[in-house]
Amino acid sequence: MPAEIPKTNEELRDNYFNEKKVEFETGCDQGNASACFSLGEWYQLIAKNVPEASKLYDKTCYKSNHANSCFNLATLYFGGKLGSSGASLDPKANKLEDDKARALYFHEKACKNGNSQACTVFATLKLHGIGCKPDFKSSAALLENSCGENDAGACLKIGSIFATE
Repeated sequence: MPAEIPKTNEELRDNYFNEKKVEFETGCDQGNASACFSLGEWYQLIAKNVPEASKLYDKTCYKSNHANSCFNLATLYFGGKLGSSGASLDPKANKLEDDKARALYFHEKACKNGNSQACTVFATLKLHGIGCKPDFKSSAALLENSCGENDAGACLKIGSIFATE
């Protein structure tokens, strides 16, 4: 007998999301960093399981230097979603004292690995001394670089800095 065909939009949506989860799990099990990142997003956004998502982001950031995983992990730390006791695979991150310092660390790592949005956030944190001492010079350089990569937020931020100086 053939499988029953879903009849409602909710059933169709749930079937689709479950199929995507299997696809992401398979890819992640095969070592595909992008699939692990997507599985992390699935856990965070669909299953609402932030601890499981953070484990996947952490693993993929640490082992593969996957910029988007580092960025999402940084965002979770900055939003206080993980708590300072959230252990990381990254020994450098575990030495940091609070969520803001960990957020700064992972934003920097995401920036260095090519996420221009992370560079903008990293520069903004440095500019305001969040998780570190304020550093105008390096913040401005990071923002100019991100603006050059067409990150509109960075262009706006650097423009507002120069308009007030």
